[in-house]
Amino acid sequence: MASLLAFPCLRFIIAGMNSSPAPFISSLLSQGFSLESEISSNKDFGNFKKVYASQDFKLRLTKDRGQFFIDLSENTSHAQWIDLLSFLAFLKVDCPESSLFQTALNNLGRIRKNAHALSISIPIPKKRSPSL
Repeated sequence: MASLLAFPCLRFIIAGMNSSPAPFISSLLSQGFSLESEISSNKDFGNFKKVYASQDFKLRLTKDRGQFFIDLSENTSHAQWIDLLSFLAFLKVDCPESSLFQTALNNLGRIRKNAHALSISIPIPKKRSPSL
């Protein structure tokens, strides 16, 4: 299986600052996800980070200065987060949708089916001592 390092960490920005994640969140909840944790700040542009968990995997929804990001991880406490579109590229899934939320919803089945691949460890290069 190819390393996830082969795919750049793509960030998909929803056009316009008025896009609401409410329908997306409602759909997640109706498909067996539950809110596991939430951090928000109304004074910092309404930024938030919400983690939703299902039996198969976790999904982190982040809003930072009007931009939305979705990351995935295996359903463990010390899992590494992987950008949604990078994971879908790893699975060789085309993402023609214009909305990050629609892309996620349209691919929940594929993600569930391949959730085991979220546990792929990405090697971290060791620091080398400088040559003398």
